[in-house]
Amino acid sequence: MVSNPPDTHNINDACFLILTHVPLFLFFFQNVPVGFDPFGLKPEDPEEFATIQTKELQNGRLAMLGIAGFVAQELVNGKEVLVNLGLAPDDFDPNSLPVPDPSPYLS
Repeated sequence: MVSNPPDTHNINDACFLILTHVPLFLFFFQNVPVGFDPFGLKPEDPEEFATIQTKELQNGRLAMLGIAGFVAQELVNGKEVLVNLGLAPDDFDPNSLPVPDPSPYLS
């Protein structure tokens, strides 16, 4: 008989909560005017607000593309980004990770 590894139930609960509650929250509260603008950056003119909103979306997309580049670089050579830039020493030892013994779950 195969037994589940520990904490599988907690992981499933977390995935369920994220996949069900976050989309509902975003759907119901996406256009609610909460009035949170502590620095007064939101423009009053709707056209200017649309322009600023578009710029912010473009900046977010560019940031996601940059992070995807970091991840791709690490997948290609297996080294961290700061190691490739020469800003950090390459002293990571994968054998030092605390990996549990999988043998009780394989039988």
